[in-house]
Amino acid sequence: MSNSCLLRIIVPILALLASPAHAMSGEVRDAVTGLPVAGATVTLSGGLVHTDKQGIFSGEGSGNLRVRAPGYHRMGTVAANDDTGHVILLEPIEPHAVFLSLAALDDPDMVDRILALKRTSSINALVIDVKAESGELALMGHDPFQLQDTAHLARRAQTLKRVLQHMREQHMYAIARISVFKDDALARRQPALGLKTMRGLPLHGRDGWRWTNPDNEAVRAYNIAIALVAARAGFDEIQFDYVRFPTRKMPLGAAYSGDRRASINAFLSDARAALTPYNVFLSADVFGFASWDVGDTNIGQNLEDIAQRVDYICLMLYPSAFRDGLQGVPMPLDQPGQIVRLSLEKARQRTGLSADRFRPWLQAFRDHNFDGRPFGRAEIAAQVEAAEAFGASGWMLWHSKSTYDPGDLPPARPR
Repeated sequence: MSNSCLLRIIVPILALLASPAHAMSGEVRDAVTGLPVAGATVTLSGGLVHTDKQGIFSGEGSGNLRVRAPGYHRMGTVAANDDTGHVILLEPIEPHAVFLSLAALDDPDMVDRILALKRTSSINALVIDVKAESGELALMGHDPFQLQDTAHLARRAQTLKRVLQHMREQHMYAIARISVFKDDALARRQPALGLKTMRGLPLHGRDGWRWTNPDNEAVRAYNIAIALVAARAGFDEIQFDYVRFPTRKMPLGAAYSGDRRASINAFLSDARAALTPYNVFLSADVFGFASWDVGDTNIGQNLEDIAQRVDYICLMLYPSAFRDGLQGVPMPLDQPGQIVRLSLEKARQRTGLSADRFRPWLQAFRDHNFDGRPFGRAEIAAQVEAAEAFGASGWMLWHSKSTYDPGDLPPARPR
């Protein structure tokens, strides 16, 4: 990790440690039911502690507390003038999100249409591109390789600032999507940071975009620093997408001799440590088939490993991606809900995690692997119903161009 990135990580930690630490304790409860929240993460100046089955925590710290737990809004700052007896109430949240791309962020009309979905549907959250596969950014504050058009980035960052302010006012949940290792701009401008074929040429995906090397410390530091900028901007959650190696079957194999699984695990561990002072949730987008593959699907993603390093596992359960179907589901497009249900159940069995540690990506785009059928109201409803019956912590709808028909979305729910 670079010195500049280390400084960005160390400074907020030192600020937290400025006051003498002493014993602190309290309890965390559900603001609606009053029941204890077990396993909540409490950030103290002395580090992290977790609540027990009765929702009780204790540890060394000083100053303010920060609290989060899967299935709840995070509590950014809790005044802690006394040492003991803090009762912290967390408000439940089940994010129902759509994706807001950089192209959509640059289009004021699209931004308005997507924000308006909260009034006409159950959408109460957005997954916003902070760093896209192209390598373009939506936030200013970290561009050491001078990859961005500064004027364009400044305009986009101002739009994003207004969007986040609107979301706070509407009590919406904000997720920052960061395309980690698929980064065309960085790999093109800094070829030494890119993955290579066995002939030493830049590795391209099927879309022509390049990938950076997950083993490279500068690449890791760059992405972690962007995540820190997003955390400081007020996002509730940092979501790492393309936190993997490319799926293209090697020529890369002869050029890369490292341990893919260890590389991805190391990045997520470093990111988690860096983001600790900010009390943001951390999530990772994971291939849907990872539920069924006990290895790493040759891309470095192992379900059990990732479960130890993030708050939410975001399985990409697009029926179109299950080309070979599943047992009992030979044609995924005909049973989209079954693909979601079976994959989530398998993931829970393997990891032993509670259902609220999963939030799946669902398909809201036209099929591209079978018969080209559109995915509209019925198909989306079947997937949503399966995710909710499982008990997932919400769901997210993916359309790469952020085009959503309000009539296809689940209706608004009574409060």
